[in-house]
Amino acid sequence: MAYVAEEYNERQAFETKRYKGSTFGRVIMINPTMKEANDTLGYTKFQEEPVYHTKKTAKNSKGVEVDCDNLKIDIYLKPENEKIDKIFTLTFFLTNAPAWTQAGDQVQVIDAYGNYSYVNPQDHDFKKPIYRTKKNPDGTFTTLDTINVFGGHRIARQGEQAFRNFFKAFMQIKNPLQYVRENNKWIPKDDAELAKCDTDFEIEDWKQVFKDFRKSKVYKDITSRIKQNQNGLYFIVGVKTTPDGKQYNEVLADVKAANQKGEWSDYDLQQMLKRSKIDFTDTIGDTPEEKKTVILPIHEYNMDVTPSTSEEISEATTAAKATQQLDAESDKDDDLPF
Repeated sequence: MAYVAEEYNERQAFETKRYKGSTFGRVIMINPTMKEANDTLGYTKFQEEPVYHTKKTAKNSKGVEVDCDNLKIDIYLKPENEKIDKIFTLTFFLTNAPAWTQAGDQVQVIDAYGNYSYVNPQDHDFKKPIYRTKKNPDGTFTTLDTINVFGGHRIARQGEQAFRNFFKAFMQIKNPLQYVRENNKWIPKDDAELAKCDTDFEIEDWKQVFKDFRKSKVYKDITSRIKQNQNGLYFIVGVKTTPDGKQYNEVLADVKAANQKGEWSDYDLQQMLKRSKIDFTDTIGDTPEEKKTVILPIHEYNMDVTPSTSEEISEATTAAKATQQLDAESDKDDDLPF
């Protein structure tokens, strides 16, 4: 998953309190106007209208660099913890261009349910499903009979997978697979249920997203839930240190739906640690054998002090459990040979 930084601004330079850890919170606004942001936050964040739509040079489907539409999406999150008097910002960047790997030989593909993988587009059959694979001790891979990406997938836009993950969690859209205990297998749900799991946007809405995001159906769907007070989710806050020593809060893109209890698996944690360059974890345990890296409930950041009360450690232990058996199995089986 992608991680995107909350942009450093003048107000952050004067902030004295930093926080880290996980918390439940509410989305209070998304891509606000200058007036909406300043009125809601209670201070002058913007002195002119914020710019969310820009242009960016990126490679098209033929690998040629062209000017593409680029959209910044700012999601403002307010923790329900009364002790945390701060609004956090989760930022996504969407570019209307294929999500190529850094090497440029493979491209990310994504299905209607937000599942993704990487393929060589030149010889790939987009109509067929991509199955999960498992890495063997000798370095080879075994193809499993569980779908990883459904057939009918397409090339993903840059930043799409991370934003679709947020959208899926925020809208509480369920997984398209169901577990069959008798066969110990995960299989696709029936067509009626699959339709409820669709997180993709229509072609016309994608055009509107990059033309004027606030007029798109995606924006209206999100703001509708905000107005209905159905806007809760779990998120993780960390602290990023700039090369010149300044620090500011950053929200990780790995959010969890309100009905998932804010639990990240050990595998989730390891993947986040690999990709993120921010400090969002704590170490608990007194002896080397007992020490464990965990995500504690949100607390004030201090480089030299680690919260270690029995209550916090108990909550941290709970937060480290896997959210669902599917998440754990899916993560372990997603080792693809590329």
